[in-house]
Amino acid sequence: MPYQSIDTPSVDNLFITFIKNLIDFRFHISYNRRRQKERKNTMSNKIGQTFTATGEIWDIENDPKRYGEHRIEINLSEIYTVLIQEAGRWCESYASDLLHDIANVKSALDYPDEWEKSRHFQKAENGNDSVYFRFGFRANGVDHKEYIESAMKNEYEKYHYYRSIWELRIEKDATRHNRIIATLKRTA
Repeated sequence: MPYQSIDTPSVDNLFITFIKNLIDFRFHISYNRRRQKERKNTMSNKIGQTFTATGEIWDIENDPKRYGEHRIEINLSEIYTVLIQEAGRWCESYASDLLHDIANVKSALDYPDEWEKSRHFQKAENGNDSVYFRFGFRANGVDHKEYIESAMKNEYEKYHYYRSIWELRIEKDATRHNRIIATLKRTA
């Protein structure tokens, strides 16, 4: 047997290490593909799923110290949770784009009298004033309403594959002047 130094690995050891790494790599790829299929199967049942929250619009002029500057009191925790879970589920990078969109939602809630001036303003089907947001989740981040609509209009969807699209509508209830309704619905 020829002389081998202690620091030099033998060909047999290199081959065994290579085979182990190859098996680990194939298992990793197989596991990720299986996991992606499971995600897709669990999400396919959620199209059309809706989450709703109701709140109140407080009259600051009559009661300015009760709630500070905020005029709308609504708990959107469940809606935010769903959006955050979607970003974690579908975005491989730039999931934090969602935070910018949530900041836009918060801004709309802070200034309900300025909805008509907002780019998110839209009359609801029943004639109520509302603000409307869209969240498109894809591998490379979260897109807002205008980008999604532009991509669809210009047929970019083959380049910007959306794994899910959700719509959030926050609406003033015409039957009760101080009631607000937020509805999150998965559309794609």
